[in-house]
Amino acid sequence: MIIRISLIILGWQACCSAGREATEGGAGTVECNVAVKNCSCRDNTSYCYPKLAEFLEEFTNHYTHSEVYFLLQDDGPRELTAAGLMLMRRSPGRSIRFVHKTRESPPPLLPSPVYDKPVVVTTLSVVQDLSRSQRWSVGEDARQVAWLLLSRDLRPVLTQDYYFPLDNLLTFAVWKELCDRKIVELWEVYQAGPSLPYRSARVGFWTVPGSWSAESELCQEDPADGVPEKDVLGDGGEEAGAGGAEEVERFFPSDNIASRRRNLTGLHIRCLTESWEPFTHNSDLDDGAVRVGGYMGDNFQFMSDILNFTYTCRHAPDGYFGDFRNGSWSGMVGELIAGRGDVIVSALDNTYQRSQYIDFCLPSGSIIYVMVIRRPEPNMWSSFTRQLHRHTWFTVLAFVVLSPALYHLVVTRSPCHVPPSLRRYRKTPPSLFDSWFAVNTLFLNQGDLQVSGVSIRMCLISVVLTAWLIIVFYTSVLMSSLAVPLLSPPFKDMHGLLMAGTHKLGLQEGNSEVERMRTSQDPVLQKVWSEIVLRDPNNLVPSANEGVLRILNDRFAFLMDLEYFAYHRGSDCRLFPLPDHIFTYGAGMAVQKDSPLRMVFNDQILQQHVTGITDRNRKRHLPSPPLCIPDAPTALGLNTLLTSFLLLAAASVAALILLILEVIYSRYIKRTEPARTPVGLD
Repeated sequence: MIIRISLIILGWQACCSAGREATEGGAGTVECNVAVKNCSCRDNTSYCYPKLAEFLEEFTNHYTHSEVYFLLQDDGPRELTAAGLMLMRRSPGRSIRFVHKTRESPPPLLPSPVYDKPVVVTTLSVVQDLSRSQRWSVGEDARQVAWLLLSRDLRPVLTQDYYFPLDNLLTFAVWKELCDRKIVELWEVYQAGPSLPYRSARVGFWTVPGSWSAESELCQEDPADGVPEKDVLGDGGEEAGAGGAEEVERFFPSDNIASRRRNLTGLHIRCLTESWEPFTHNSDLDDGAVRVGGYMGDNFQFMSDILNFTYTCRHAPDGYFGDFRNGSWSGMVGELIAGRGDVIVSALDNTYQRSQYIDFCLPSGSIIYVMVIRRPEPNMWSSFTRQLHRHTWFTVLAFVVLSPALYHLVVTRSPCHVPPSLRRYRKTPPSLFDSWFAVNTLFLNQGDLQVSGVSIRMCLISVVLTAWLIIVFYTSVLMSSLAVPLLSPPFKDMHGLLMAGTHKLGLQEGNSEVERMRTSQDPVLQKVWSEIVLRDPNNLVPSANEGVLRILNDRFAFLMDLEYFAYHRGSDCRLFPLPDHIFTYGAGMAVQKDSPLRMVFNDQILQQHVTGITDRNRKRHLPSPPLCIPDAPTALGLNTLLTSFLLLAAASVAALILLILEVIYSRYIKRTEPARTPVGLD
């Protein structure tokens, strides 16, 4: 409380010193009205930023900053302290703090933007003093937290002593006086690289309240006064507020700074790439460089045209994407970490371990990993049973067993079980065997039943409809399966691979699937990794072609990207991709850790997704879907119909055996039955 009171007193004295008049404004604010022309803004008695508190209130409200840090040096600037105290009274819900630094103290300790949205407010003179005394770069700190620098002139910082990265969050508020009108111009400055020219542009403005007059519109601005209207050095891109302050009183730019920083002229990017169709399809050039094709190559070239940078691409020396082995990274990831490249343009998976060392951009596509095995042979024993799932077969069996019992119960308990016309011939209800035979004949739409009673008819109708649905669905699948053989792989997922125990599992060395299998928390994947993959070192193959050869020559399942498989091996009918998706992750570009390029690349990737450029290029590079079936129908082989013939043969043999048994039984009955005495007429 004592510190707060002392700060208020200090601000009051700073506001009302040097002949200034202090008056109480509305809502309890303090206003200082002083007319000081051509002040240096480097002492604590000059009044260089009129209506500073009102400007800060509108600025922080527009960008919804929840915390405001006022960076002060020694005992000033007092004008900034007074504005901070006024803002504290105007916005009691916002956290406002004062940070005092001296020339001997360490650089400013910045707030963390994890949970809050802070902004650091200070003057350009404070930044200049700290930069000279401590060799501190405000541009680097402004990459994480937004900064607002107050000044009367922007040009003193546009020297080689300062570096403003591409993704800095600095906003320069430049106070200018045009005759009787006072405005605050908002400027942004950035560089495509440390040694490249500055790019600056006016992105917004704010008219000081009370300084607008009709004569101001007739006043022409002196180009030599303060900051010029155009870029200070070079072309800074778009200029906000066409027509200037003559149309509106204020204009604040959007939060998306990437949309305004598209001029990377002079920047040459070192690109790392590997072929991974259809993402990238590379070809070697004469000078050892690589031309990047595929839809990611087209997208990257489009970025180069929009952002106006140049690039040279090459392959990693070992040809790998990047795997952490023996304490170091291999492939493109290792080259990027070592600083021998600026960006990776390929189908690089975003894994946790890689993300600790490099930064991934927004994904350009998805990679779906599946297991590929040798195409299985059709199973002739299941030609007529695979049309329904085993659970469905169990349900059909239960229906066949239970429906006759239900019918027997209804027909024996119903008083209308025998029609009146038949009561003279049959006066007893049917037996269980008769009920079973009657219902099962209905399954095949056969039989002749004469029944009466609503309950019996409802029971038989339900039996007929259910049987009809089963036959229709079964027949429709049966026709297609006889024309196109259905394949029955030995397993369909990782759990099936583990249970079958007939195949090995291969992975491509240096790819992300190795890390995903090794670090997976799934107990099934852990068991597959330890009991199948690690058991044989040859399961880690150096290339996809080597994995395909192992598939064709051995009981081998190889983990592959589904689109890569379709591009390279989709027409090879000897291979069969299993339906289960093992991994599905986004893939695309990556840059060095904390690289400023990530911001503009993400903005371009998002624009390409929204406008449909990525989808259009991807469809253009995808191969035609493979057809591994005959072009015309062929004659059905014996293997396809063998099961039906065997069933018919078995039924015929069973019928002959039963016929022989019936004949023998009938003759036995005739021999043992006593002769009946004929009854004569009286």
